[in-house]
Amino acid sequence: IGCSDVLLPPYIFGEPRSANSPDAAIKLLMIGSLENDCKGVDILIDALPALVAQLHNVHVRIVGDGRFRADLARQAHDRNVQVRIHFTGQLDREAVFREIDACDLFVMPSRAEGLPRAMLEAMARGVPCVGSNVGGIPELLPAEYLLPAGDAQQLSNLLHRLLLNSYERVQMSAQNITRAKRYSSDILDNRRKSFYQRVKTFPRRATEL
Repeated sequence: IGCSDVLLPPYIFGEPRSANSPDAAIKLLMIGSLENDCKGVDILIDALPALVAQLHNVHVRIVGDGRFRADLARQAHDRNVQVRIHFTGQLDREAVFREIDACDLFVMPSRAEGLPRAMLEAMARGVPCVGSNVGGIPELLPAEYLLPAGDAQQLSNLLHRLLLNSYERVQMSAQNITRAKRYSSDILDNRRKSFYQRVKTFPRRATEL
């Protein structure tokens, strides 16, 4: 048996998004530790120059902190996209959900991942998401919204396509809420109880087998 330790109580789930105004600024969001390169923040930074050359109203907010934050800020400056990126630092849970609700697309180009809690929470709020095809991310997203880890060009292409297609993002919003409900607290609580019951009744000694 396997079940995530993510907590998605009923009040977390949002409503499907509606289409944006074509002239509205677009906000991309990443959430994760900046202590190492696992989350792939540098990949998103590398993907931005080609993206903003075509879409001039794209901005990125990165929630999290760590020892690589200064290096990532320098990388953004070197790519001439520093005005497009805002590092928020660590935020409390309520502030994180405000960031999730305010964004248009959640991005997770990780090099390594488990079953990402931040992505599940974004999906539960109806946020369209893209991610790399590592760890548990393919359990959450269809293949058309996955990309090879480390591929900034494919990330830029995928973001460009989705940001130009508000109808597809609206569809993805509803689909993500439905997918996230598979990990709702009610469902996972039942799976955990089933697991505990199996453990409780499992023979304690080999002679009992």
